Amino acid sequence: MYTLILNRKGQHTYSYEYAIGLFYFAHRLEQLGLPFRFCESPFQVGNDEVACFSNLISDPSIFNVNVPRIIVGGMGAHARVITSTHDVLQIVGASTNITKENIEHDTGLITKALLPSDVEVPIIPTSIQKNLRTIQLNCGSGCFYNKCLFCDRSKPKLTNPELVALNICEIFKRYHLSVQISVDGPNWEYLHSIASELIRLQPVHGNVLWACSARAIDTANYDNLRFLVESGLNSVGVGIEYLCDDVLRTINKGITVRDVLRTLHNTMELDLYLHFCLIDFDPFVTKSDKEIHYTNLYKILNSKHSKLSMSISTLLSNPELDRALADNRRKE
Repeated sequence: MYTLILNRKGQHTYSYEYAIGLFYFAHRLEQLGLPFRFCESPFQVGNDEVACFSNLISDPSIFNVNVPRIIVGGMGAHARVITSTHDVLQIVGASTNITKENIEHDTGLITKALLPSDVEVPIIPTSIQKNLRTIQLNCGSGCFYNKCLFCDRSKPKLTNPELVALNICEIFKRYHLSVQISVDGPNWEYLHSIASELIRLQPVHGNVLWACSARAIDTANYDNLRFLVESGLNSVGVGIEYLCDDVLRTINKGITVRDVLRTLHNTMELDLYLHFCLIDFDPFVTKSDKEIHYTNLYKILNSKHSKLSMSISTLLSNPELDRALADNRRKE
């Protein structure tokens, strides 16, 4: 019996209290005909069961549970050093690429392709489903733009759009929840391809709901956004970072405040949920740039957008970014 431990995450990766990858692993176990169950505590695992954890657990001491074998996977599994007296299998990669031989016999670190090779529908306990508003789908990582000075993301490695669309349909059919694709920096062509395939699949699979991240330069185009909505898009997240064109140029963001305000207007018109992601540049910019930022922020906050949220993250420094911001401050 494979027992999947529903420990809370120890680090933030998305808006889930539990690591979503564990539920995709449950789907793979089901595909391979391997028995599994969920439990809330590692101390509920039987002595003859295999304990399965997400790498994102909050307390690594739970690896010391009294079981003969442990399986751990997820983001960063290769970076964590696990100390245990038991056989430990560490898996990096998409669940669809894991074999029965891997699960039953391998130990140590194994690395599989990060992109799913087939449709995968997470198996989520009913007790957790009621707390979810979206379900995350791994379709790759990276950023097409890949020029922002504050970011070190690599070029994108993405699942083909046809498989993404089919996966969205299958997950929505099971849970009737919006499906959030994971890639953080998709370009318009990739989103358009997913939307086109979803529209093509509508006669067979019906209408779905899905969500994505996008660049403001794309969401500022009303026709682009409307096409995504026609395919079922109901939520979009946009990284705007700072609401001052001078700072946006300095950090090489590739968008303008006008793009942001157009995005605000377009999502209001199309009744889309909009999430803006900002970065706290306040300590590193001039007083005049900061005043411009807050003037624009107040405009957004005082808008009539009824489906708007924002988050602010801490700036992570790097030498190139530090030099650019220092040069910009010297202008004042």
